[in-house]
Amino acid sequence: MDLPAVIGDVVVKFWSGNTSHDAKFGGAGVAYTYAFSLPTGANIYELADRLLDSGVARAASIPPSRQVRISRRWQSALRARQLSEAISNLSSVIKGEMTWRAWATKNPRAAAYAFRRRILRFDALGRGRTVKSSEKTQRALEQLREITSKVDDKVVDHTKVVGALAAVDDQLLSPTYLTRSPFIRLELQSLSAESGLLGDGEILPTLLLHRSGVALLTFHAVLGRNRTTDELIEASSGKQMKFDSCTFDGAVVGAGPLFEYTPKGDEWLTTEPDGELGRRFEWQDDQFGIEDVFFVYQDRIRGLVSLKREQVQDYFCYASLFVDDLDCCGSKRRWIRRHSRELAGLMMRHPPYAELREAVVTEAVKGDRGLHDDESRFFTGGNALLISWDFDGGELSPSFVSIANTVAIIENAALQYWQMYVLDYELQLDARSHRRLMATQQMLAQGIEEFRSNAVVYGSANDIIASILAQLRVPELYQRLLDRLSATQQLLDSRRVQESVRRNYLIAGIGSVATVFLGIPAIRDSLGVIAQWNSPRYLEPIFGPLTSWAKSGVSAVLSVYAAVLLLVLAVLALGFLFRRPATRGRKNRKVGIEWTPMSPEWQLSRVRHVGGRPEQEGEATKDW
Repeated sequence: MDLPAVIGDVVVKFWSGNTSHDAKFGGAGVAYTYAFSLPTGANIYELADRLLDSGVARAASIPPSRQVRISRRWQSALRARQLSEAISNLSSVIKGEMTWRAWATKNPRAAAYAFRRRILRFDALGRGRTVKSSEKTQRALEQLREITSKVDDKVVDHTKVVGALAAVDDQLLSPTYLTRSPFIRLELQSLSAESGLLGDGEILPTLLLHRSGVALLTFHAVLGRNRTTDELIEASSGKQMKFDSCTFDGAVVGAGPLFEYTPKGDEWLTTEPDGELGRRFEWQDDQFGIEDVFFVYQDRIRGLVSLKREQVQDYFCYASLFVDDLDCCGSKRRWIRRHSRELAGLMMRHPPYAELREAVVTEAVKGDRGLHDDESRFFTGGNALLISWDFDGGELSPSFVSIANTVAIIENAALQYWQMYVLDYELQLDARSHRRLMATQQMLAQGIEEFRSNAVVYGSANDIIASILAQLRVPELYQRLLDRLSATQQLLDSRRVQESVRRNYLIAGIGSVATVFLGIPAIRDSLGVIAQWNSPRYLEPIFGPLTSWAKSGVSAVLSVYAAVLLLVLAVLALGFLFRRPATRGRKNRKVGIEWTPMSPEWQLSRVRHVGGRPEQEGEATKDW
């Protein structure tokens, strides 16, 4: 028996008279991982370089190296930083540890700058002696150190997220897998949004570009404190997370219209504290959400791909909810006993959790994959719930670094699932040519090999990935792809036979035409024999005209030649006419008429839940 828990229940009953209450949450965060496809044949290295140069991305990392790369737009800042560092090292000259000549030889560019600013004089350089520190020199050095520190802080701020993910990849994935440089990680320009659910309003996007053509775009956001269960369920759904306004970086949205959206407000402003140009949109109620933010970034990323080829238009979203602090009950066991339905509702993203059957709640709580007593981790095929059982009431919310390991695991599962999904989609298309079938077979073989590879080195992480993939039915999809791979091979063999028959048929036709052309002398000789034949009198009515026609010479030869040629062409035409007709896609036809100019578009109203019960019944509404 848990004696402290029993005593706690007694104390709570004594003071409050009732233990029934709504769950109270302190810090919480959410991550939305979207998987989508790049245009076929896209070069991820070229795309990453364009994302950096255009300002859409801040930094990038390519395994196995953990070094973080930044945009070439920082080249001038880098040179200024190197110059500032060299000049700030003048303190060693002032202290007598190095002569001016030695320092100038080691830092020629900085020496030229010092001459221009009159920090260094030629007479000191010529005598090679040291000088004493002056107030002007010390002030200049302090300013340069301050500039260097600000530049470093800026670079660290732009690279810390992708650097943390690179460190996690180095620990989570096998060295053999990383040496092939299978993907590129990028940190994109962040955006700020106003919503009743968000905390500071900043949303941080990261991008993973895989060599298979799969891209993973993850948005990280910190939720406001003191959220209810209903609000956390709403936040963990990509389709339910809506914003009142959004401020994008100018490099992401540009100056053009934002798709088909009509914002209530649209203005350009200078963001703080960076002073960068941003574009702020104000939205109508429930008009724009995190899913729409994904569409904005996805369109910008695809627009930078040089190849404008076909790609899979679908996408997949996996939401991860991180709860870092709880403000009631005081212990994990007591909290689960009192709020098991709310826990099941969070895990299942089921707003009317108060109406769940007891058996469903019990089964849901059993799925805890936490390794320690102070944590719980639940993973389904579409979302994850991670709870840190902290009841201290701290003010800290989940930081990105603390959840990077879990995000990397979920991204690995989403990557494998989307690779299988795209392969299944490609095999459903009509393969109309031998070349396309060959490309599909090669893509299928590579995708299956990627799925088979044991990239993750930790057993617990592999168990989580296997559980997510099983709930997404990837093993069944994998077996179906193997069967289709065999069927594709048979179809390739069949196409080869058809092409061989068609080739032989064409060769035979060409041979027949060549025979006609080359047989003109033989036709002339045959007609000469017929012309010299003396037929019996009783056959004269039949063969007389033929003998006379054969004696006509060239006209008879040309007539026979034309008849044979027409016969060959007729046979070829009949062969093409009676071949198997090609399957053509059917165009979607419209039915009825459209009520113009105000055709109603029906949609379901958004249902709000309070305490796990609907606040109002949902109904179909029309929007004129």
